[in-house]
Amino acid sequence: MAFKRDDSFLQYLSMGAVGSARVAPDLNAHGHHTIELERYTTSNKIWATKVKRLRLPDLVCLRCGVRVEVRAKSRLEVKLSDSPAVAGRTWDAGLGDGDLVAFIQVTSRDGSVSAEDWVEYFRVSDLRATAAASKLSQPKSPTEGSERTRTWPASVATRNGIVTATSPTHLTIAWEGRPPRRLPLRPGFQMYGEQALRSSRVV
Repeated sequence: MAFKRDDSFLQYLSMGAVGSARVAPDLNAHGHHTIELERYTTSNKIWATKVKRLRLPDLVCLRCGVRVEVRAKSRLEVKLSDSPAVAGRTWDAGLGDGDLVAFIQVTSRDGSVSAEDWVEYFRVSDLRATAAASKLSQPKSPTEGSERTRTWPASVATRNGIVTATSPTHLTIAWEGRPPRRLPLRPGFQMYGEQALRSSRVV
């Protein structure tokens, strides 16, 4: 098997490290006490030896035991690496129904990586319940480790705004600097926001 070139691997490793370093204090602000579960998940050090086939969540809370997989993305998507035919390398390996997957947007510019302030949390149980609606990509090239990606359908806002009202069929958003607008929900879609994190709070 071929692996990513060091420069490509370092870029993605840096994105993940910056994302984890931002998610940890966000969880702690909601009453958790997180530590790294995967070795140095907040560092972009490239190890000379690493078990490629081992998949571990990035963070764990010492108070309640919830485990958190952090996905730092340059474009916000509900997307996870998946190797369905390989034991221990499925997208939800090592995660229980009550654990969380955290998505955070990161930006790479001039060799520097920074993370946005907002974190989106999804319960693993909700992702499992809707896995049938997700799509599995073709295997990546050998230089990317031949992994696949599993993507859940999602709509992401393209500008800042605040949801001011909701119903089973519509939501009302006040876009930044604009009056509120009532929008229909796409068929089969439901709103998903802070409830996953609220349900995992320990305070």
